[in-house]
Amino acid sequence: MTLRQGQTLLDDGGPDPMARDFIRDLRDGIGDTGVRAAFLKCAVEHGLPPGVERVCRAVAHAHRETGAPITVHTNGHRQTGRPALALFRAASPPCARPA
Repeated sequence: MTLRQGQTLLDDGGPDPMARDFIRDLRDGIGDTGVRAAFLKCAVEHGLPPGVERVCRAVAHAHRETGAPITVHTNGHRQTGRPALALFRAASPPCARPA
C-alpha cells in the first residue's frame, strides 16, 4: 500500500472515521446511552491547522449526511470565524445564515 502525503492507514477512501462517529452519534445515539446528539460543534481558535481542518471537514460531512446544524466556537480577536465560514461554505453548501 502506498500512502499519499497526509494519508493515514485509517484512510480507506471513504468518509473520515470521525465523520462516521458523528453521524452515528446523531442517528443512533452516543455510545449505548440512547441519547442522540442534537447538533455538531467544533472549535477554530487558532486558524485551520491540519488537525482542526480534518475535524471541520468531518463535521461538514456529517452535516451533509444528516442535516444537523453546525455550531463553531471561534476567536473574535484572531478573526478565525472567516476561514471557518469559508471552509464550511466550500465543504457543505449551501451554508445557512451564519449567526
